[in-house]
Amino acid sequence: MRKLRTVLIGILSIILIFSMSGCSTIISQLIKDAAQSEDKGGDDYITYTNTDRKSVTGRYVGEKVDDAATEPLLDNIELTYDEVEGSSDSFYVYIDNSNKNYFYDGVIRLESDSQKYKINVDMLAPDTYEYFTMQVEGTPDDYQYYVEGNLYKWAKDLEVDYDYSEYVISEEDYSEYVAVETASIDESVLKAFASYFYDYDTLYNFENPVTYYILTADEYAADGTSYDYMLYVDTGNQQVVATDAAGKEVFTDTM
Repeated sequence: MRKLRTVLIGILSIILIFSMSGCSTIISQLIKDAAQSEDKGGDDYITYTNTDRKSVTGRYVGEKVDDAATEPLLDNIELTYDEVEGSSDSFYVYIDNSNKNYFYDGVIRLESDSQKYKINVDMLAPDTYEYFTMQVEGTPDDYQYYVEGNLYKWAKDLEVDYDYSEYVISEEDYSEYVAVETASIDESVLKAFASYFYDYDTLYNFENPVTYYILTADEYAADGTSYDYMLYVDTGNQQVVATDAAGKEVFTDTM
């Protein structure tokens, strides 16, 4: 499952890249070691739902890619925008990491002749994006952006020891069915998925809690509307609650 999109579904089709009028955007790729730094020198426009996110990323982020290999890969870190309706100076800003195998950590500078903004980015997961709203003086066409930072390999795979399929129920409500290739669902299966989805939702910075309805693949094929258990993964409160189909609590894990 990719990071769920809520109110911004469909906007990407009309996003424009920041550019200078009449010429291409110049992307300067300056390398500096900003990994896991408490102070990258920029501003924290991006909100991270799990305030303990670094303890999770620390389990999965591995060695830094060497500078020679990093420089061309920074081409895959892009900043795009869309106007906020009804506002003359506020914009939805998107930062995409289209590298499929590397975390990006660094600072993106957004500069015009008269203004400079520095945006901290903390371990943006592979093949995903972050977005936020910011006020910008002037117009986006006045600005160029510059990507600084490093890329990091996975230290270990994010995986669970069961084959499964996901079926989104509602992207707005952050809910989906998880059909597991197993004969039955017991507490050990629930514990495995509680840990897996907690880490996944933290790494990919889901902004809201997600409800996962857990059932076997055979049950989903036969019905598709009932479920055995529910996992409520709330990374903002660093907690996973498991209940059965009747709503009885099975366990609550504080992560």
